[in-house]
Amino acid sequence: MGNLPSNVRDRIERSNGTELNLKDLKLKKFNSSRILREKFFQNLQKVVLSGNELKVISVHKLKNKGILTPLKELDVSDNSLTLLPWEFYFLPNLNALIVANNKVAVFGGDLLYGEGQVLPSLKVLDLSNNFLQEFLPSNDDGVFISVYNGLQQINLSGNRFPSVPTKLLSFKNLKVLDLSHNLITTLGGSFHFPNLETLKLADNKLTAIEPVLFGSFGPKMLRLDLSQNQLTSVPSELFSANPHLQELKMSANKLSIIGEEIGLLKNLEVLELQENIIKSVSPAIGNCQQLTLINLQSNQLESIPPEICYCYKSLRKLYLNRNNLKTLPGEISFLNPSMVFEINNNPLNAPYSLWQTEGFIPLQDNLKPLTLAYGGNSSAEGEALRMSRANGGSSFTILAKDYQGNTRSTGGDSFVASVASKNFHEDLIVKDNKNGTYTVFYNIGSVGSYQMSVTCKGVHVKGSPFPLTIFA
Repeated sequence: MGNLPSNVRDRIERSNGTELNLKDLKLKKFNSSRILREKFFQNLQKVVLSGNELKVISVHKLKNKGILTPLKELDVSDNSLTLLPWEFYFLPNLNALIVANNKVAVFGGDLLYGEGQVLPSLKVLDLSNNFLQEFLPSNDDGVFISVYNGLQQINLSGNRFPSVPTKLLSFKNLKVLDLSHNLITTLGGSFHFPNLETLKLADNKLTAIEPVLFGSFGPKMLRLDLSQNQLTSVPSELFSANPHLQELKMSANKLSIIGEEIGLLKNLEVLELQENIIKSVSPAIGNCQQLTLINLQSNQLESIPPEICYCYKSLRKLYLNRNNLKTLPGEISFLNPSMVFEINNNPLNAPYSLWQTEGFIPLQDNLKPLTLAYGGNSSAEGEALRMSRANGGSSFTILAKDYQGNTRSTGGDSFVASVASKNFHEDLIVKDNKNGTYTVFYNIGSVGSYQMSVTCKGVHVKGSPFPLTIFA
């Protein structure tokens, strides 16, 4: 090692023979025959060459000697490589190949010069931030695909792909696929990744996604990132076909509405929708009761559904700043007072604007009387719920309670009552008594069996629908 630079000699001397770390040494050349001596590195498992100035790596002599055969991890990131040595593709035990932040334009272009199986043990491949426009050229088709099928993580972010490389479709065991920061404009329905858990497509040029795409991922999809694109809408299949999603990121698009399909994601934990043009969010978001973070800042919301606060048991961060909010729902009082709650830069009307300046806990105290009724906790009472006489006017009472079971003391709730049988349906009069109770009136002229339904925003009160008998 006498002719090697002192910093390289020091790293080699500190190595235990299984790992060589030559990171950030500003190396312009990697003289493998001088650095990796056969007698010293008997069982080389890991080589790190990142953060140097390498344009070419020559390892032909080492491969012939078998020194690289045991290698499991190879990191050549942050250099100036334009091609990988063909010997890299034929390392039989390599689990992870990291080539991020280089100048590689084609991956797999030199495979025809090699012999033997192509990376049969590879699990992780990182080609992020290169100049890639091609991934496994077609003339290498047969050999490469048959061996790479075991890949579990591929990072192709920060390249120049105009579309999703078709060769990716062969990797049925993929769990993580990162295609963010490319030039992809559309997503078709040819995907089929039955084991995929994470898909990143942020910062592309997507304007549309075919509905069939989201049925191609299988039941294991947990994380989806579509942020920083040009999407005006997303197919309902995104929600219906991926009920196990835990993270959904769609910030910085052109979305204008979040529909009722959001309620299908009952395992959702993170929802990022900031920097869109969203004007409304469906009350169905209240079904997503695993949410820990909701980011809706920098949109065009004029109100938020009270149901967004039904996630109060898990929710720890709620960002609503920079919208057009003028009022706030009383259900904000349900939220954990220690959570992150941001609502600055909204044109709130009085007294909401004053309450906001007093801090989050005083704001919650002021909002408590403004909660609305929740059907599932409310009830109805009175004999007329279950029986009445034909052509005899009858009435019963609704007792309103909010989502936390607190008795309502004011009115303004949206209770609906109706009577129905096989060939009959009638909506009933519901009188708001302005004190948290409501009186329902009806008069049915025909003897028979009916059902009495009482709901609030589509949610039945306790016991509803009630069997109703009309006597002569």
